[in-house]
Amino acid sequence: ALCDISRSPKSRLDGSTTGYKGIGWKSVFRVCDSPHVLSGAWRFRFRSNGLGLLTPEWIDDAEYQRLPRDVTGAHQTGNPVFFLPL
Repeated sequence: ALCDISRSPKSRLDGSTTGYKGIGWKSVFRVCDSPHVLSGAWRFRFRSNGLGLLTPEWIDDAEYQRLPRDVTGAHQTGNPVFFLPL
């Protein structure tokens, strides 16, 4: 549900989760134009196409190597990383 609003499997009745409508993730675009997600073999970023829709784009090896060392280092230790380039 990172790419769409109100399409999360989370329930608002479950008080242990937040962002069940997807608004929480969308709020990162208030501070960042292209948030990156690095988790295991998954490496992608989101960009807005200008119509309010988010498009995921794969991060290739060359772009991955250009990310800050602390970002790639955290990812390489097995941690999921959300990188918000400002």
